[in-house]
Amino acid sequence: LDARVHVLHFERGGAKQNLLWYQFSAHPITYGGSSAAGPGWPGVVQRILRTQCQVSPSYLQGHIGDVNPVERNKTATLVADAVIRAVRSARPVTVSTLRSSVREVSLPFDLKKFRQEIDEHERDPQGRGMILFYADWYAQFASKYDQTRTSLPISLAAVRIGDVGILFHPAELYTYYGLAMQRESPFAQTLVVGYANGYVGYVPDARAYERREYASDMVPRILNYPPFRRDVGSVMTQAANRLLQELASDP
Repeated sequence: LDARVHVLHFERGGAKQNLLWYQFSAHPITYGGSSAAGPGWPGVVQRILRTQCQVSPSYLQGHIGDVNPVERNKTATLVADAVIRAVRSARPVTVSTLRSSVREVSLPFDLKKFRQEIDEHERDPQGRGMILFYADWYAQFASKYDQTRTSLPISLAAVRIGDVGILFHPAELYTYYGLAMQRESPFAQTLVVGYANGYVGYVPDARAYERREYASDMVPRILNYPPFRRDVGSVMTQAANRLLQELASDP
């Protein structure tokens, strides 16, 4: 797990309100218990920080794909306390210029597995639960899919603020790959932010495919994509690392 909370506090001149961004890697909702309804834990964090820091924070979602928090108020309190400590101990970052870069990446589909799913449905269309869902998936998407489309094009973006790098991607990324991006980044601090530049669903780790988890097997059907190949996370990680390296070497 990535237990770190990253915080960027922008102090603005004149009458402009300061900005507070924080990044944490956990789904922004709370699973189970009587507090499951209502705002997720980021909503409670916002209430706390509005009171204690006089600023409305912006939550940057990290690699959350396999991190599901429980106990909303406890999660919110822990995160808010960490944000407040970070703000109080923050150090200035010298920024002469802001730089950004974008890289186009193709996420590979597993068309062999996709054809197997189609064959299974055609052999026994009534043989599984959620019959209406699978019938619609087959009729509206799977039976009409152009199987010459072997990958999904996406955009990765990165921003450099002094010695801080921020990598933006359009997925619910599993922790393994988010940590790899941070570990291999050339920047002193790197924030990996999901749900940016569109949305492609989960990018799971290899174990999710072995277990046939919801993230690897069901979500592509919901979004009308073929399943991704098992190495999709590695493909995205390598592209992200190249993008960050290019941004760091840019004079």
